[in-house]
Amino acid sequence: MKNTYLLLILLHIGFLHLDAQETKHLPKGFAEGEKALMPTYLLDRSAMDACALTETPNVPIRSMAEWEELQSIAVTWDNLDYQLVADIIRYAREEVEVVVLAQNPSTAQNQLLNNYGFENLDNIRLVQAPTNSIWMRDYGANPCYLNDVDSLVFVDWIYNRPRPLDDDAYCIVAEEMNIPMYQTVEQPNDLVHTGGNFMADGLGIAFSSNLLEDENDDTNQWGMSDHTTEEIEEIMYNFMGISDYVLMEKLPYDGISHIDMHMKLLDEETLLIAAYPQDVSDGPQIEANIEFIKQNFKTAFGTDYRIVRIDSPPDAQGDYPGWPFGNGDYLTYTNALFVNKTVLVPIYLNDEDDKALAIWREALPGYNIQGLDCRNIIRYGGAIHCITKEIGVADPLLITHPQLRDVEYKAGVNHEVKANIKHRSGISEAILHYKTTLSGNYTAIAMNPTDQDNWSAAIPNQPAQTTIYYYIEATANSGKTQNRPMPAPVGYFKFKILDEVVSVQNIEDQLLIGEVFPNPARALTYIPIENQENISANISIIDALGQEVISVFKGQLVQGKYNYFFDASKLPSGTYFVKIISTNMIVTKKFIKQ
Repeated sequence: MKNTYLLLILLHIGFLHLDAQETKHLPKGFAEGEKALMPTYLLDRSAMDACALTETPNVPIRSMAEWEELQSIAVTWDNLDYQLVADIIRYAREEVEVVVLAQNPSTAQNQLLNNYGFENLDNIRLVQAPTNSIWMRDYGANPCYLNDVDSLVFVDWIYNRPRPLDDDAYCIVAEEMNIPMYQTVEQPNDLVHTGGNFMADGLGIAFSSNLLEDENDDTNQWGMSDHTTEEIEEIMYNFMGISDYVLMEKLPYDGISHIDMHMKLLDEETLLIAAYPQDVSDGPQIEANIEFIKQNFKTAFGTDYRIVRIDSPPDAQGDYPGWPFGNGDYLTYTNALFVNKTVLVPIYLNDEDDKALAIWREALPGYNIQGLDCRNIIRYGGAIHCITKEIGVADPLLITHPQLRDVEYKAGVNHEVKANIKHRSGISEAILHYKTTLSGNYTAIAMNPTDQDNWSAAIPNQPAQTTIYYYIEATANSGKTQNRPMPAPVGYFKFKILDEVVSVQNIEDQLLIGEVFPNPARALTYIPIENQENISANISIIDALGQEVISVFKGQLVQGKYNYFFDASKLPSGTYFVKIISTNMIVTKKFIKQ
């Protein structure tokens, strides 16, 4: 049946050359003529020979987060950007096995050994699997776990392109790796979706653009999958354990509406977000979406999401995405791949790369942040994340933890660290490690089990202005160990003990702080301050990561009305804050530098 169906597709769209050797240049979006084929293609999908389970899993299921432990990543060996794929394989195989899908594995082997400097194929598994395109993120299946950590399975959606080889590629991967797979291909669970438009926190919260609704409701262009939003959410809960689904407005200039081009979950509480100069390209809609998240959603721990911004640069011609802005390539630093202790980040050999990599390293201390040249592939609408797919380990030791945040000093108050820790064999031991200087040694504290796989320990009270670095180590009854964050002890979480706030109301009565002017900032920018008496204070400019970039004033704020000036001309475009620290109060004022 599959061969007959594929032949029909090829006959109908011969001009598209949908054979595996000639179609690697197919874009992430629709190629010419593909959209018209979707109704027939989707209607025939359910008639194809099933390679997977199509019924709903009969036990609770959990979508894996991308920062969890991997056994493998998968990628296609293609004729679009061999060098990039070779670089991905080179760095990824230091952490995991790399599964390479190829039409001709012997050709791929010869090219790796003879053209790209590989001395051996250690930790590389070549699998014969023809594909129509390179965009494995979109058509590859998603790693999930039954009963949280018990059994690894794949969940595969219907691909939203008429590319049958792509849609079936993970049948081959699942069989090769002996991993059971579920598919959402049969009514009433038929769901069209793509991996580039999906991001999960590992605890039941997921993010997508509302392209998901458009492609599955009664307005979709292919005449099937007429699902309400509630029905979509029910399918995602039943097949992937998604209990809270954040569906955001599509961006006006992202032609494929995939969120991985402009955002990335770094952990359960942190969103890395692409930033643009004010009123440029997709910047306004991105900021509106972030406000939507902040106002309507909390993390799985009930906390507010941390937002880390990373500037998206213009392309080599100085253009940004969208016709009003030059219709530039969609350069992205968020389209990155976690591979255990390494993160592969797209770079473009421009002046913004170093700053972007520095933001990644600040956000994920201890990880090996490796930039890979994506100047070629980005012209086709994607980067590293778009052409790869992660495969989780068979026996995860899962540590989830609400990170401690900067906190005001309180005499005699310790700092409790909580974690939910799971392994299918059970947990025998959990240890909290902390230190107060980067060069110092960690102190170990045994964590105590409480209930429902929860563990806790307390870091002793520390003086104000102390930064505390910590990580969690756990051992399963099977003997398996795991750290969180994974690169610990080189990697760590951190928080700071702030000065005690004695009387906010009194100091606010004494100190009136106006808004930054002008905003957006120019060369001479100031913050107006009126105070009733002399007050010691520091005034500084900090970036979106909380790093000081300009020291404006240190000393006594003299009684009266004064404007405190700073030169914003040398600041890169982005979002900044004036931070004022007095004896009993911390105040920030946001401004933009274009």
